[in-house]
Amino acid sequence: MPSVLVSGAGRGIGKSIVEHLATRGWDVIAGVRKRQDAAAVAQLNPQRDMYARHIAGVKKRIPVSQKLAVPAETVSAVAEEALTARRPRARYVVGVGPRLQVALMTNLPASARDRLLRRVSGQP
Repeated sequence: MPSVLVSGAGRGIGKSIVEHLATRGWDVIAGVRKRQDAAAVAQLNPQRDMYARHIAGVKKRIPVSQKLAVPAETVSAVAEEALTARRPRARYVVGVGPRLQVALMTNLPASARDRLLRRVSGQP
């Protein structure tokens, strides 16, 4: 079964795409902003029970992620820097969390990195 990630799945085109693909057997991972949208989208995906432990792990991490979120002003300042730089870099990492992820990606073997990320994110 093919999988797809759809952001903005709570309304408009994103919601229509989710409905279309979910009814055709796709494994849809939907990004929404509101709990009621998440509940509505979950009803469309018959495989949602298979991922119940993963979803629970993600839900536990939401408060921590919100605390670690970088202010929009910081992100826009970095985007402006990237757009106006005479010699832009290939990547602009913003925030402590992403910096740690980059360090993990470059310094840990894949198996160790996967175990660590699963533990930290609460995934099975």
